Amino acid sequence: MGQIGGLCWGDPQHVTPVRLAITRLQAALAATEQLVRWSPAQIAATLAPLIDGVASAAMARGYTVPAKDARSPHFIGMRVGEGCASLVSRLWDRHRVHVSARGEYLRVAPHLYNDMHSIDRLFAAIDCSRASATVEDR
Repeated sequence: MGQIGGLCWGDPQHVTPVRLAITRLQAALAATEQLVRWSPAQIAATLAPLIDGVASAAMARGYTVPAKDARSPHFIGMRVGEGCASLVSRLWDRHRVHVSARGEYLRVAPHLYNDMHSIDRLFAAIDCSRASATVEDR
């Protein structure tokens, strides 16, 4: 039986909607306090190498990305051309990689828990998905 915030999770009589709401509020407060401690500038500095890694890998494959001074600090779009929406579907279905499509652009938004291995995995999945789409189109 686990206990969080004074609640015994193994005993259903102690888990009321009010107590559950209080526990969720405590978690939300802790997350908000953590974001304030980190600061937007620190988050942007942490994500910068990942954004740069995406840009570098995208350009190596011939995709268009914004110039470094025109990029957002927390996400990047790369122009992959036609078939972007189907690429997004294949990336999720086959590789469990989550990105989104904006027209002909693939939108990549790394999280603080991602690292360069995540970026490498993303581009390995893109390469595989693009190659398999070419074979399927024949």
